[in-house]
Amino acid sequence: MIHWSMAVIYAFAHDHTNATDDELTIQYLGLRLFNSVASSVKLGLSGYYQSAFAHVRDIFETVALLDYLHTNPSQIAQWKASDKKQRIAQFGPGAIRNALNTRDQFSGNKRKEMYDHLSEYLSHATAPGFQLLAPEGLGKIGPFLSEKYLKAWLEEAVKFLVHGATIFMGHFPNVEPPLLLEKADFLDRANRWRDKYMNVGNPKQPNPGVQPTPASGRG
Repeated sequence: MIHWSMAVIYAFAHDHTNATDDELTIQYLGLRLFNSVASSVKLGLSGYYQSAFAHVRDIFETVALLDYLHTNPSQIAQWKASDKKQRIAQFGPGAIRNALNTRDQFSGNKRKEMYDHLSEYLSHATAPGFQLLAPEGLGKIGPFLSEKYLKAWLEEAVKFLVHGATIFMGHFPNVEPPLLLEKADFLDRANRWRDKYMNVGNPKQPNPGVQPTPASGRG
């Protein structure tokens, strides 16, 4: 699913001829998402798990922004033109999370918990993060192989990425016929993956970042 998500993100970002400046802006966000995933994959498969997870936080944040802009397309141009102060106040991670929680009628703040966890253990220099560098003591400097950490990284990356790819495609209502076929194929794979691996029994408390129906266009 990571492979297919990357493929469809690349196709819509690279092969689609954008019709508006807003679509071009979203394509740039798609390129950022693709590059973050590619970097995470390279690092994760090389045994640099903490660095791979750090890119998962970027994926999480970019997908949340894409999700918000999909619900509020009139704000795409405003986001692009905003200065630093405006961007932090109106489109910062906290503001985006709160808007999405209100839209989805989520109880609690699972999105913030996920973001804080990724920040504490992965993106920031903290003592708890040492376990991802040397789980059995200092050992040797550099990468190491761990089935446990590899599995954990893959599980986190794939759920955010499938959700993100679905949202990303939803930003483009009119695309070329070959892209329609790619979209249909991806959504079929995403639905089968969701039915097999994701808990969707309680739509009020889904897995963080994953909506009940990928084929809906919003994720």
